[in-house]
Amino acid sequence: MTKQIRLRSLLKQDEIYRQWFMKPAVITIFHSSAPWRLYVQAEESGPWARGDTRSYAKAYTGVKLRLPDAHDMAIHSKAQRFRPPVIKVAGRRMYSPMPEGHDWCELCRRPTVFKRFRKHAAIGFVDPEELRCTICGIRKEALTKYPRSAMSWPAK
Repeated sequence: MTKQIRLRSLLKQDEIYRQWFMKPAVITIFHSSAPWRLYVQAEESGPWARGDTRSYAKAYTGVKLRLPDAHDMAIHSKAQRFRPPVIKVAGRRMYSPMPEGHDWCELCRRPTVFKRFRKHAAIGFVDPEELRCTICGIRKEALTKYPRSAMSWPAK
């Protein structure tokens, strides 16, 4: 079974993702509740704490403050889905490659491992036959299937 890459490692090893993550994300779908949710896992295999905020800047600041100590994190979008970063190679645009065993979660805005759960911490009891994001619990089947990059991760 693939072990999920931590945000700290992702930002350190993948320059393309790091630049994309640092750029403020723009929400184009508006609703009354806070559109951003910061998920923080303090220790490996521990529970995921979460807090909502109205601005990406506040969520990003939360990541910066917790990055040295937290086991893993995600800035999750409750309002809209985000495609993976796009790179240009030899004049062709393609999606940035994912680490082995990971797929893009459009809501967590990062590569994640999808697994089967009987009960997911973020959403409660679920169908154990469905693959779900280990962070937010969205069904893999509900997400857009992006073509795999022919490049190996991390992109150079």
